[in-house]
Amino acid sequence: MSSHFESGATAPGPVTPESDEARGQAGFKRQGTEDSRDCAVNAAQRKFQAEKAATTLIAEAALVGVELAQLADRSWMASRWGLGKTLADMPAVRAWLARLRGRP
Repeated sequence: MSSHFESGATAPGPVTPESDEARGQAGFKRQGTEDSRDCAVNAAQRKFQAEKAATTLIAEAALVGVELAQLADRSWMASRWGLGKTLADMPAVRAWLARLRGRP
């Protein structure tokens, strides 16, 4: 490498927005092509985790004799002994199930 500089070649200049080095470092030119697969995988993982959490909650409710169903507005309907109760979200369902089990 030093032989190039000794023979009269100049060192590379600063990296400017127009230079090839800047285009490679910016990371904006091809963004979205490689990342889209990662985003799709992350979205699929989040969907799977949400479905798994809902299924686990339904199973926990069944262990204490409660039928649990998620409604269209993402709230939950719990029914036991012919009585129904609407709960706003998963944390509310967990808290209600904990009270049924006798846990604070």
